[in-house]
Amino acid sequence: CKFGLIDTQAIGKELHEKFYEMRLPHKFKINVTGCPNNCAKAQLNDIGFMGAPKGTLRVFIGGRFGRQAIMGEEICKIDSSKACEAATICTDFFKAHGKAKQRFGNMLEEMKDTKEYADFIASLKALAVV
Repeated sequence: CKFGLIDTQAIGKELHEKFYEMRLPHKFKINVTGCPNNCAKAQLNDIGFMGAPKGTLRVFIGGRFGRQAIMGEEICKIDSSKACEAATICTDFFKAHGKAKQRFGNMLEEMKDTKEYADFIASLKALAVV
């Protein structure tokens, strides 16, 4: 895309190499879109990254597409070099708390009022650029 603000190919390759064969309680979709036109619909994935100015990424979590679509929540903006770190925080949380056949967004919804969820969100926000 000529409007791309980040190198989606490099970020996607790095994410693929680290997470493709990872075993999790259920499928986990990671999305990278290069610009705010959002052609790849970053908010409709378990974790989505959307290119933003100055080499940053907007981070969305908990989305899902399909019969019961859920828009992911924007958590923070991070430097694009931290995409794998943010995805690792999410997959580690999913491994620790997810149930078999449970989507990440459903697990997040169930845990919204817990200390573990608050700590998880705080760990993502700790990556944020100011």
